Amino acid sequence: MAQAIRGITRQLPEPLVREEVLRYGCNALFQLRRGLRPLEVIGSLSPLLGLLGTVMGMIAAFQQLQAAGNKVNPAILSGGIWEALLTTAVGLCVAIPVVALLNYLERRVDHLAHEMDNLVTQLFTPELSAASTYQAPNTVVTPLTASNKQARHASAI
Repeated sequence: MAQAIRGITRQLPEPLVREEVLRYGCNALFQLRRGLRPLEVIGSLSPLLGLLGTVMGMIAAFQQLQAAGNKVNPAILSGGIWEALLTTAVGLCVAIPVVALLNYLERRVDHLAHEMDNLVTQLFTPELSAASTYQAPNTVVTPLTASNKQARHASAI
């Protein structure tokens, strides 16, 4: 909104102000979303790492079972199974809150994007209820020559 108000108070052309507001808003939203990518990676990879630990634990349990031969004892399997369950639990304990936080933050960014769009649209368009009383401001269009182009550029800065 501050960008739009600055452009309007400087009496810059509306299309130029809209373009700058759009650029500024898109950049702000990009910066917010950029910070969410690590959470996406953590939320996606932690269950997979837990699953990998589960497979490794089961492999260890079956290797111990094979090494025991005919002397099968349930205690031999317990170490590998314990490792498998622990890694699964840790992977899920990491993934669940990270995915929940990611969804919450994405929702907030989406709400912010909607609010930004809504406010800028309200700034540049008259209300429908006031449409019958709305009068476009009288603007004078001057041809763009080298001298007034420099003056316009200097006033924009």
